[in-house]
Amino acid sequence: NLLEDVPIPGEKQELLDALEYARDVYNQGEKEGWDDRKKAEFYALRARNYWRIQAVDTALQLIEKAIALTPKETEFWYIKAGLLKDKGDWEKALSLYLECKGDYDETSHFYANVGECYDALGKKEEALLWLQKAAQMDEDNAAVRARILRIFTAQPQRLEEETVRKKAVEYARQMTLSGGSAWYWIESGLFYMALHDYAQAAANFEEAVASDPRDPFAHSNLARAYRLLDRTQEALSEAKMAVKYRERNPAPWHGEVLTDVLRQRHEYGPALEACLENWKRFPKQRAGFLYPLIELYCIEGKWEQAMEKIGELYPEKSKEYVSAAVRTYCLSGFWKQAARYVRFCYPGAGFGLAELHSRMAKLYWHQGKLRNAVACMKSALRYQPAD
Repeated sequence: NLLEDVPIPGEKQELLDALEYARDVYNQGEKEGWDDRKKAEFYALRARNYWRIQAVDTALQLIEKAIALTPKETEFWYIKAGLLKDKGDWEKALSLYLECKGDYDETSHFYANVGECYDALGKKEEALLWLQKAAQMDEDNAAVRARILRIFTAQPQRLEEETVRKKAVEYARQMTLSGGSAWYWIESGLFYMALHDYAQAAANFEEAVASDPRDPFAHSNLARAYRLLDRTQEALSEAKMAVKYRERNPAPWHGEVLTDVLRQRHEYGPALEACLENWKRFPKQRAGFLYPLIELYCIEGKWEQAMEKIGELYPEKSKEYVSAAVRTYCLSGFWKQAARYVRFCYPGAGFGLAELHSRMAKLYWHQGKLRNAVACMKSALRYQPAD
């Protein structure tokens, strides 16, 4: 990004006042007979500053006016590319960036911006080439290294190669050294989580907490690392801190981590309360909480309440409702009810015969009735398409 940090609220209002004043300056310039170049530069200046306060559409309108006055000026096309990138129009942004290559290929931010576009378009190999070039040109660019690490983290098979892993570890070291904020320590910790090096991940998350003790993601990620290290008391303490500060950055993740830690400690009542709090706070994401909630209700012997929650989320004859109901019966040990539900409710919900017999096979398998499970799975296979 070509811009500085977004101004704080007071500074934002001052900038808006200045931009309003700039409109009058431009009108005065018209009277004075400014040439097209000077007008275009003034449009670009206003566009940059609207960009600073994230008024991207206004900034785009202004930079288009600058381009119309001086269509051969690549600086203005480059600004437009950045604005399109911020709007998520990755294809157009990438095309414009590449057209500007002749004037910007000596700068690291050009390679970083192109790499970001390729990354967003799912072209990871191309993204790595451009991002690594940007990292090579700018040793202190922590954001570029963070993006490279994310690509590596999303492709764990690459990290199995020793040379790639060593390079990635070096990127992580450089990133935290030059970044210095909690966010970069968290990114490094997530990278080590992908390597299953939970001790090193915890060390990075501890640095994140030290950098910003009120960052909920620093605490929740540290809690997750401690949980995987079986340091459950410390994990519980960190998870509670994450929940304490979650209003600063609301996300269901913090409650989910607390639920997982409590469940690992066999504190099922408090775990259920934490899960229900997420259910209440994030109604649009309830589908992601449903199965953990069902499990906790069943552990507590409250299967009827689990069924009520399923009904709050899905219509009774839907596939989702039927699947969740069968799971509830299984977790409660009601195998006959589960089997009856599959036989009579699966067809009405739209499941095919292959899915019905496959589900019955799983029910038998969980009960240790392996011959019955094999027979049902053979039936399921007969109903499968030829491929």
